[in-house]
Amino acid sequence: ILLPTVESAAAKVTALAFDRTGDLLAAGLSEGTVAVWTNPGGDLTLARTQLSGLIASLLFSGNSELVAIAGRTVSALSYVGPPAVF
Repeated sequence: ILLPTVESAAAKVTALAFDRTGDLLAAGLSEGTVAVWTNPGGDLTLARTQLSGLIASLLFSGNSELVAIAGRTVSALSYVGPPAVF
């Protein structure tokens, strides 16, 4: 699967998670950014710096509206959806 890139100098993927339906894929990067794409399709729905360092693990909530993010010493939640309608 090829996904649109997230602009981040020298960041590496350190965590991956699919939601329970397989419709969303989240990636955590070494510099603290979390990105979420639709699957299939590869539309980038979220790209936000959440932590000041490496993201060690990710987990979607049961309804896929939140992503739990854990780093080495801190954690956060990020609101994912539902997608905005314009």
